[in-house]
Amino acid sequence: MRIFGQLCLLAAFVGSGYAAFACITGWRTGRRTLGRSGVFAATASVVAQTVVIAVLAWALLAKDFQFAYVAQYSSRLLPWHYSLSALWVGQAGSLLLWAWFSGVLALLFYFWPGQDRSPLRQPAFGILMGYYCFLTATMAFAADPMAASIAPPTEGAGLSPLLQHPSMLIHPPVVFLGYAFWAIPFALAAAALVSGRLDAGWAREARPWALVAWVVLGAGILYHNTGQITKAR
Repeated sequence: MRIFGQLCLLAAFVGSGYAAFACITGWRTGRRTLGRSGVFAATASVVAQTVVIAVLAWALLAKDFQFAYVAQYSSRLLPWHYSLSALWVGQAGSLLLWAWFSGVLALLFYFWPGQDRSPLRQPAFGILMGYYCFLTATMAFAADPMAASIAPPTEGAGLSPLLQHPSMLIHPPVVFLGYAFWAIPFALAAAALVSGRLDAGWAREARPWALVAWVVLGAGILYHNTGQITKAR
């Protein structure tokens, strides 16, 4: 399973890189076929990364210490729900969840009803894929969630007691979702700048995504602060 997850991570990296190149180049040159191939590659990349998340979640729940990440953040005594929350505790797992949210939201942005009439859809999607590619490249070359344990232990290090709190089940995923949402207004602003469409159109398109990002990120931070106050009492 670990090798399969590793191959899917590399596929996500290659697919997202090609998607960024194909979408932006297809938009600049007017080659629609190239742009469509980029969208197909983006979809395949997100599917591959979904498999990576499923593999790591399974390894955490099964306490498979052949994964270095599982050995570092889980143990046989850890309840299943905290084992699953370990998915977003470490750097590699956090990047994996963040990248997955980014990829899913990029596809949601591209296929959103009525978005096909926007002249900024193609370049903004290419920028989002470039951002997604950067996150997957960071995992593939620096913070690999599929890395193997050099000598698999019989017991893992477990999760820090400070992180074994119900807020850890909700706060980090919501915050990472907020980060991913903010990438869409950024991509629209960058696409407007590159294309020279600096009228109010890009702001109108970005406004709903920015409001949702603000609400989601604000809710995550508020929930965390409320949980900390309750815990202190």
